[in-house]
Amino acid sequence: MDSISAFSYGEDIVEEKTTLSFDNDMIMKYGEILSSLIENSDDIEESDKEKIIKAVTTYSVAKGTIDKFNQYGEVVEMIETVKPVVAIKNVEIIKG
Repeated sequence: MDSISAFSYGEDIVEEKTTLSFDNDMIMKYGEILSSLIENSDDIEESDKEKIIKAVTTYSVAKGTIDKFNQYGEVVEMIETVKPVVAIKNVEIIKG
């Protein structure tokens, strides 16, 4: 099945939005040059220059970290710091 497009149904039904991104490795490699080009450009409005490239930094806990908590110090302190999401699978109620 072809993807839905504004050409097939019209702009009243389908809104097309393209998200652009940069290759992180290339930004790290040429970041200073790109920044200089943007900052020194007379063709870009001053108020827009700081909006062109946005950096968002996220952090995640590496897989298997919970199994290694005791290697990093006090387990309770690590749980409070990392705040892992824990799921319990196949829980059974045993009546005694």
